[in-house]
Amino acid sequence: MRSPTPGRAQEPRDSPGTAVQLRCCLGPVPISMPIRVVYVLDEPHRKGFAFGALAGHPVSGEVAFIVERFPDDSVWFTLRSLSGPGKGLWWIAYPIVVLLRGRFQNSYLQALAEPLDLLEAGDNGSHGHGS
Repeated sequence: MRSPTPGRAQEPRDSPGTAVQLRCCLGPVPISMPIRVVYVLDEPHRKGFAFGALAGHPVSGEVAFIVERFPDDSVWFTLRSLSGPGKGLWWIAYPIVVLLRGRFQNSYLQALAEPLDLLEAGDNGSHGHGS
């Protein structure tokens, strides 16, 4: 499994079926989250990907990240998540995972903010972005 560089937004280069090991820390506790790329969107005005949780992930389910530019030049980010408790001991920790969900969603938005700010700065601020 490939491990992405933590704290850096990267352009996904993986294809459907590729397994990736995500890692994060909750305080001093390292957490490993195995996932598999389900699909990749690479259209002129729409980019994104989805991954599904593999055995050993804190939750079961799928998450999709889609960035889309509309004809009015607005840019929108869609985060779609369908999840439930993971298997084994993760089932017990699911209520905590639900409480931390907002933290993870904010980290996704922060990872997108820098590239969007650079894009807007390069276009002299002529493009807006939605929420």
